[in-house]
Amino acid sequence: MKKFLTYSAVIMLSLAAVSPALGVGLVLPTPPAGGGPAVTGSGLVASITTIVNYLIVIATILAVAAFIYGGIMFAVKGPEKGKPILIQAAWGLAFILGVGLVINTISAFIGRGLNVG
Repeated sequence: MKKFLTYSAVIMLSLAAVSPALGVGLVLPTPPAGGGPAVTGSGLVASITTIVNYLIVIATILAVAAFIYGGIMFAVKGPEKGKPILIQAAWGLAFILGVGLVINTISAFIGRGLNVG
C-alpha cells in the first residue's frame, strides 16, 4: 500500500510538471463574426439588476416561509421555541429588503449616468 501511494504521488507530480507544456499547443477556437448584440455597460447593469431582483424574490419567499414556520412553532411549542425563529425571520426579511433597496438605488444611478442634479 505504501508503494502504491508513492507511485501515485510520483505520477501526479509528473503530470503537474508536464501539464503547462501540454497547454502550449492548445488552439482556442475563434468566436464567430457578428455574433449578436454588444454587451454595454447599461446592458450589464440591467442584467445584474435582473438577477439580483430574482434572488431578492426567492430570499423574500424563504424569509416569509421561515416567519410562518416560526409562527407555527410559537403556537404549538410555546414562545421559547417560536420567538427566536420569528425574530431571526424578521431581521432576515429586513436585511433582504434593505439590500434590495440599496442595489436598486445604485443601479438607478448607474443607469442614468450618475446625473444627480
